[in-house]
Amino acid sequence: MAHRQDGGTREGFPLLTDPVSKDSAPLFVENLLRGEKPRAEWMCGVEFELFGYDRARSFERIDAEQVQRVLAGFAPSSNDIVHEGGTVVEVGDGQNRLTVEPGGQVEFSGAPQRRLADVERELRRYLSRLREVAESNRLA
Repeated sequence: MAHRQDGGTREGFPLLTDPVSKDSAPLFVENLLRGEKPRAEWMCGVEFELFGYDRARSFERIDAEQVQRVLAGFAPSSNDIVHEGGTVVEVGDGQNRLTVEPGGQVEFSGAPQRRLADVERELRRYLSRLREVAESNRLA
């Protein structure tokens, strides 16, 4: 039984918010090992968030309309566009996604890859396209 900081107790594995002690460390390890995948299934993906800035307005943060233009810049090559109330909130190509986050930032979510070199190639391709879209809209 693990002892919680709030004085309560709970059966089973410790939570990530519980302090690690010499006695509880093996439980953390066992909990992690339960979720372990075989090496052949290991993959790595990337999520990359950026705020946009308007070069024509002294580098003020881009507004909602400009965020829509950024997403629209990716839409022609997309076969998966998600709208909420008439606003584009996600553009995808079946593997990668570009979404608008609550703070107005744009997030790229790459597909899981087996090799870091593939993650890098995917991210470089996204950043190259983002640069084109940003330059055509005078954004940074």
